Amino acid sequence: SVSDTFNTYVVLKVQNLKSTTINRKGSEPCWEQDFMFEISDVEKGFIVELWKKGLIWDKLLGTLWIPLTTVEYATDEGSGAWWILHSEVIKEGNEICGTKTPTLHEILLDVYFAILNGKLHTDNQVKNEQYEMEDTYSFKFMQCPIKYHTLYSDGQFYKSLVSDHLIIVVMKGTL
Repeated sequence: SVSDTFNTYVVLKVQNLKSTTINRKGSEPCWEQDFMFEISDVEKGFIVELWKKGLIWDKLLGTLWIPLTTVEYATDEGSGAWWILHSEVIKEGNEICGTKTPTLHEILLDVYFAILNGKLHTDNQVKNEQYEMEDTYSFKFMQCPIKYHTLYSDGQFYKSLVSDHLIIVVMKGTL
């Protein structure tokens, strides 16, 4: 049957880190796994690979490259977006910088940088507010490095207390 044909898993590669989902069977696998990566260079991107488990060798079904500069900030998991996987990678030297040649495979991902406390602050509020340690770390990540990132919304200048933690939620796929 078709459901036995596919036994797939997803590999995430972010900078020098690599994580893998568990294997799922079927033509519409549901992984529902969350991953967190600490990011040191937001000018690069990350890679998502869909693999079919084999008896001896695993087969790459598709690849996706997402630039980190396109990833938005959020306080919590959303509904995600469907991404088309590709069969070829584009490289500049040894670095992957994109993908091409779409496949028939898609993957549902929710990708975001975590915002601490779920608050956006105007520049003056950030300067005037004192954060207590317990409040600062009340989000789901304990003792994570914290920075101020500048955001613009409707012409207004904002600063946000955010972490350098990229969250990738691998939801499901269509094969």
